[in-house]
Amino acid sequence: LLGKRMPNRELAGVPGTTRTYELLHRARGVLLDLADDRSLRRLSDGWSDRVDVVTARFDHLAPDDPLAGTRAVLVRPDGYAAWAGVDPTRGELRTALNQWLGRPAD
Repeated sequence: LLGKRMPNRELAGVPGTTRTYELLHRARGVLLDLADDRSLRRLSDGWSDRVDVVTARFDHLAPDDPLAGTRAVLVRPDGYAAWAGVDPTRGELRTALNQWLGRPAD
């Protein structure tokens, strides 16, 4: 998934239902919080001027879908997955945010 175009999947809870591609219209990074994880949203606060955080869940994923079981996905403004993970507190997400979206705002 990393370095590949984010699959266009249906999301619930955004409010209502939307698709991942619809979240990219603002040409900003998108952090999908798929586990309703407050610490994940707090971690991304320093990039709030460049990243939209969306708390939602995937609807109708097949068990073998590359996104199945994922708790969070960082999507670059160009629609490619910059980071996907099960545990966003381990530092990889912060590294990806720095790499793709610059240093956090003070």
